[in-house]
Amino acid sequence: MPTFVLLLLALLPAALASVVCFLAGYVTHALWVGQLKHLPQEYLASLAMFTLEAAVTHAVLLGTPLFFALHRLNWLRAWSCPLAGLVLASLPKAIQSWPLRLAQPHVSVSMRLGDKMVQTVVNGVVTPAGWLEYARVIGIYAVLGAIGGLVFWLIWRRLRHRLEKLPASS
Repeated sequence: MPTFVLLLLALLPAALASVVCFLAGYVTHALWVGQLKHLPQEYLASLAMFTLEAAVTHAVLLGTPLFFALHRLNWLRAWSCPLAGLVLASLPKAIQSWPLRLAQPHVSVSMRLGDKMVQTVVNGVVTPAGWLEYARVIGIYAVLGAIGGLVFWLIWRRLRHRLEKLPASS
């Protein structure tokens, strides 16, 4: 079986695992703060599909070249795959949500944190609350990516051992 097919067989469940963890965390948080009953019925299904699409896209487009680089260097390990997942999940989000993109005079941004509104940018300057929220979001993505990377490594290790046991084709 070609390496690319095995790669996809390991990447897709890894992406799915991070999505399941995200949705479990989201639903738990929504239950905790009492928001779950106010969400439309189709909201969770839409969120699941959007999240799965993003996770699979990241896994295939970013994970594939990184996999081949790690494979070539013989660095596919129990520590390197979660670390790679952490970076691949958090780096695009870190770039996309960089708070200094709003650093323009006369720009202020507030957001709801818990039950109160908190200013995250005041007159183009990111507040400590803004930096903490940025770090929290990146941290969530990093943990989900590390989970996906660990699941990838567990599956890849199994597939690789099965591949090695197959007789060589002539």
